[in-house]
Amino acid sequence: MIDSLVLPNFVIFPEVFRADIMTSSIYTAKFLIQKPEFYQNKHVIDMGCGSGILGIVMAKRGAESVLLADISYHAIANAWENITQYGMVMRLACGYPYHSDLFSAIRAKYDLIVFNHPFFSDEIGFPDQPISGSMVAPSILIHRFLEEAKGHLTKEGKIIMPFLEIAGETNDPKIQAPKHGYTVQQVYSTNVESGVQTGLFYVYVLNLR
Repeated sequence: MIDSLVLPNFVIFPEVFRADIMTSSIYTAKFLIQKPEFYQNKHVIDMGCGSGILGIVMAKRGAESVLLADISYHAIANAWENITQYGMVMRLACGYPYHSDLFSAIRAKYDLIVFNHPFFSDEIGFPDQPISGSMVAPSILIHRFLEEAKGHLTKEGKIIMPFLEIAGETNDPKIQAPKHGYTVQQVYSTNVESGVQTGLFYVYVLNLR
């Protein structure tokens, strides 16, 4: 599937989120390919970058600079391998991916933040839905992100967050972002009928009021 996104030989380490089979990564990458106006000639963050697919897509298709950040050292190493093989080092905001717990190591402001956040709450189970452990998080994560992101957006800065409806309200940007002063616009939707994650999938754009 990633080959069809013009990223042949994309590398995913065993310890890193499987961007090649997960709806959230595949369809968010497709959205970014179709809508380069959100990031072309802009400074962007791929937050929770994992193997680097979303940041690399934006770098290859016109972002001025891309900061890839993740809390996992495995993800940082994986992203670096993909960045170097696609010749994207010069597009990196600081020349290398950042190890960062959300924005803990980040100081600058950006025009766009893309966050493929964990959709599923750790407070409930999903006996019939196969999901990756990295797509499960306590509700505090989305609220931390939404608050911390305010200090890292330029005046006209935006946030892009995908979401799978089956995950419920706990980590749904449409429900949670307005509590932190954001407006939320649904810019993409599709019904995913096959793969590891199925159901209604959305991409939201967040703006500070």
